[in-house]
Amino acid sequence: MARRVAREEEASPSGLKRPGILVWVVLIVVAIVALWPMYWLYITAFTPTLDTVKTPPDLIPIHASLANFSRLFPQAKDYWRWALNSLIISLSVTAFHLLFDTMEKRWPIESIRLVHRVGLVKVTEPSLWVEAIAPHRGEAFAACQWLIDEMKRVVPIWKKPVS
Repeated sequence: MARRVAREEEASPSGLKRPGILVWVVLIVVAIVALWPMYWLYITAFTPTLDTVKTPPDLIPIHASLANFSRLFPQAKDYWRWALNSLIISLSVTAFHLLFDTMEKRWPIESIRLVHRVGLVKVTEPSLWVEAIAPHRGEAFAACQWLIDEMKRVVPIWKKPVS
């Protein structure tokens, strides 16, 4: 009578089971679907306008060109201002997220609301509303004070003097 011996599957050095082929196929398909829009963006940026509308489209540009960029900069005179504005907003949002995450770690804040006026604000007018909900008022006051001090120090859009 022959004995059957169950073969143990190979495990990685960390002790975890290695993923099967189906997992890899799914991951590759998801990666292609996720990255395709970025690929298409770059391909059409370097493809002449008439070549972008032909059917079927070229997946690799045959006549790559910088003509689209040479038309963009003279026509969009405010392009660099728009790019700077996008950079300032993205850095500010990132800074605020870091501040709120740090505040959440330091105090038991249940909710925080921050409203800041935009545009030209006179010195005598209120420009900021900070509201914190916490189990104790001392924690709420301390968190609000810290947030205002850190905003003044970290966030690049805070109080630009007007002459």
